[in-house]
Amino acid sequence: MKKYFLILFLPCLIIAQVREKDFENILIEISENYREANDGLTEELTRLHETPLNINSASFSELLALPFLDETDAKNIIALRKKFGRINSFSQLRKANISKAKINYLKYFSYVIRRKAGVQISGLNIGFQTRGAVKIPVSKGFRNGAYEGNFLHSYFKLKTNYNEDWELAALIEKDPGEKKFNDFQSFYLLRKNILGNLNVILGDYQIEFGQGLLFWSPYSFGKTAAATEGIIKNSHYVYGSQSSNEAHYFRGFAASLALRSIKAFVFYSMRNYDARLDSNSNIFTSIINTGFHRTQTENSNKDALKSSSLGIILHYRLNDFNSIGLSFAVQKFNRKAIPHSQLNPIEKNIFASGSFNFSLKNLFLNGEIAYGNKSFASLVALSANFGNKIKAVALFRLYSSNYFSAWSAGFGEYNSTNNEEGIYFALKFNEPFALFNV
Repeated sequence: MKKYFLILFLPCLIIAQVREKDFENILIEISENYREANDGLTEELTRLHETPLNINSASFSELLALPFLDETDAKNIIALRKKFGRINSFSQLRKANISKAKINYLKYFSYVIRRKAGVQISGLNIGFQTRGAVKIPVSKGFRNGAYEGNFLHSYFKLKTNYNEDWELAALIEKDPGEKKFNDFQSFYLLRKNILGNLNVILGDYQIEFGQGLLFWSPYSFGKTAAATEGIIKNSHYVYGSQSSNEAHYFRGFAASLALRSIKAFVFYSMRNYDARLDSNSNIFTSIINTGFHRTQTENSNKDALKSSSLGIILHYRLNDFNSIGLSFAVQKFNRKAIPHSQLNPIEKNIFASGSFNFSLKNLFLNGEIAYGNKSFASLVALSANFGNKIKAVALFRLYSSNYFSAWSAGFGEYNSTNNEEGIYFALKFNEPFALFNV
């Protein structure tokens, strides 16, 4: 039976203009040219838009986090900065061989001179976003009365910052069929630049590291039609969570300290997972990642499993383009659980991981080796850019069947970084008349 959808976008309260009027068109263009469109991509691009990069201070990896820039683009921008001392306008990027289309995209995700959107009161910037959707016809769960709530999907997000040093964000979401309008709530408070180089965050946050074998955010992409894009990850490390993904986040405390070429991150998280409990064994047989709480059964599984985690991340930058990283973490559940169907019940898991990013002219080598649940996962990728015309990527991955991390999102065929082995090759030919992905 065909399903029809009616989308209602509630007007953004003009307390703040979260997006420019044509930002939606930019999202569509980037999705068509660089990634396949999905909710994760939209949320990630929106987050990058709301926290734009300073084009004069952004690192190599921060520039590469923008999906439309490749390694050559990032190197050329940094070389241009060094040559002229700073970049004074976006048009100056033409001297770095950045295309006009990419320069136009950069205007939405970076700045030369900071221009804030939203209401500004003595250094205070406030933004608010809301949207809703109704599905027609309603699904079987509404017709038979299994769903306890109404058919409205609602989403509210508030974000404020003060003088670039304080940042506060809150999100409330309700899926169709859920009873409470605040079924999912997320919040964080970020204090930046304490004594110049210390950042502290309280509330919900995301962690990204290496190639996503141990830590990554919900914003992750596997194989897409854009064969060479999104394969190699570039991490933001620790940042406030603005995602509506109800399964993938940390909740607690995190801090980062920058000392010359070294960055150190520490975190502690305590949160609940939706999970199914086997009444006979008193073991949780699976962790549920859907985030739905519509029926009596789904509500009985809500927040059933408690978890705490503690960890540290170290990142050492050898120079602008080469770096290594180490991470260590411990996760504990309040009782034995089987987080993945192929695993034995676990109550405590110890993790360790090492990552590397090296470059030599137009060659780039990236990888990560991770340990978890007494097993290993590894990924190594080699890419090459030949001007703006050709890009090639070769990637090898080996994920043990027993490897498990609740926070991973490594590249692969499936959603889990588990029980997978393979070699991936991709080529992109960019010609004036066409774009070929192989």
